Amino acid sequence: GEAGRGLSRGGGGGKEPPRPTPKGPGGNTPQGRPDPTPPRGPRRGGPGHTRNRRGIFAPAPFISPPGGGAVDGLAVGVGTTLTLHCDLVYVAPAATFRMPFVDLGLVPEAASSYLLPRRVGLPKATELLLLGEAFGADEAVRLGLANAVVPADGLLEHALAQGAKLAAKPRQALAAARRLIRGDHAAVQAAMDAEAEAFDAALRSPEAQAAFQRFLSRGTR
Repeated sequence: GEAGRGLSRGGGGGKEPPRPTPKGPGGNTPQGRPDPTPPRGPRRGGPGHTRNRRGIFAPAPFISPPGGGAVDGLAVGVGTTLTLHCDLVYVAPAATFRMPFVDLGLVPEAASSYLLPRRVGLPKATELLLLGEAFGADEAVRLGLANAVVPADGLLEHALAQGAKLAAKPRQALAAARRLIRGDHAAVQAAMDAEAEAFDAALRSPEAQAAFQRFLSRGTR
C-alpha cells in the first residue's frame, strides 16, 4: 500500500515494493560507507545554498505516507538528523551516529536544533550538538532516536515487515494520528528556515573553510 511505500522510502512514492532506506552519513553512500568525495566548501546553487537546503528538508516532517529508516554503519551529520523525521528507525549493532556540525564550523540542520531537545532533553541535545561526539546503536535506542537494535543480516527484512504493518492500517486514521504525534508543522519549518540561513552563512565563514581544508589534508595523507 501507499503507506508502506512511503515508510520504506523515507516519504517518496513509487511503484516498486517498499524498501527501507539505510541511512548513512550526510553526503555518504546510502549503506553508510564513506563517500570518497570530501566537502568542498560553498558553491552558489549547490548543497550549501539556503534555498536548496530548505528544499531538501521542508517536506520531510509531514510527508503524507509514513517515513522510516534502517541504519547500518556510519550516520554522520544529516545521516543522524534525518532520523528525527522518521516514524520508525531500526539500527544494526555497528551503527554509529555523530553530529559534528560545530567541529566543521557549521550549525545544526534539518530542524535538529528544535527537534532534538524535545526528543532527548536540552542538556543531552546540547552535548550531542555542541560536542559532536559519536554514540552507538544502544545509545540511539536509549535516547529515543531509534526503535530497536536488529542484527545486521535481518535489518532490512525487519524494517520491511514493520512498514507492512503500517501499510495495513486504515489510511486516514494513520495520517491523522501522525499529524497529532508530530505536532506543530510551523515550528519545525521555522526552525529549518532559521538553520538554513545560519548554515549558509557559516558555510562561507573562514572557520568552515579552515575545517574543510583540514579535512582535505587528512584525506590526502
